[in-house]
Amino acid sequence: KYAKPLNHSGPIDVLMTLKYRRLIEMDTFAQIMTSKVWLSREWHDAFLKWEPQDYANITYIPWHAISKIWVPDLTIYDAVEMKLTVDETANGGLLFSTGRVVYSPTYLVSTPCAGDVIAFPFDEHYCNLSVGSWIY
Repeated sequence: KYAKPLNHSGPIDVLMTLKYRRLIEMDTFAQIMTSKVWLSREWHDAFLKWEPQDYANITYIPWHAISKIWVPDLTIYDAVEMKLTVDETANGGLLFSTGRVVYSPTYLVSTPCAGDVIAFPFDEHYCNLSVGSWIY
């Protein structure tokens, strides 16, 4: 589980996509925005490859035991609070026979958003979302 997939050519490339799904709440006076987002990660894991012809030509499978494999530890640095919307096992991923792994959990994220409330309710707020790894 904690073993990082080996890649002899260097570091593991992780494709990260942040998809903004919905504004849940905007507390204009506290200047905190709560949103629902997908923080999708995609990478290759050499330990999870298989030959499709050996397994009824299955080229991918849904995987709900995501806690059993290595997952890049991406987080939103600016978050005041960040929590999964459902249990981790419900936020499964897809495993492909090539070793490609796609994991797209849904989070509720509260982030600070600076703004001038003088023009309320027509004010503008600026919200930065910096995403990165805590460990790597």
